[in-house]
Amino acid sequence: MSKSGTAGNTIRPHLCYIRKPGPESAPPQSEAERNRLLGRCLQNRREDMLDAIRNIVLGGVPATPAAPSAAKVQNAFVDSARAAWEALVKDLPDDAPARCPLGR
Repeated sequence: MSKSGTAGNTIRPHLCYIRKPGPESAPPQSEAERNRLLGRCLQNRREDMLDAIRNIVLGGVPATPAAPSAAKVQNAFVDSARAAWEALVKDLPDDAPARCPLGR
């Protein structure tokens, strides 16, 4: 599957290409070419599909960790930055200019 096209539009974005003699890359033109492409795709994902079937048959639920929300990621960054700043200025006098009392 192409991610982007080329300047001369010899490769178009978001289109499946297969290798052909020549050498050449071109979209599948016949039903036989499409079937061979689909067969290769399915064969490449065979283990993933079998694992999914095993989970269904055995009643298992694959564990997928929940991705942290953008707010949690931002809050973690702020907390980490604040802790690093506090460690840097902990030994400075309260009125030291390096503490940036005005935020700069």
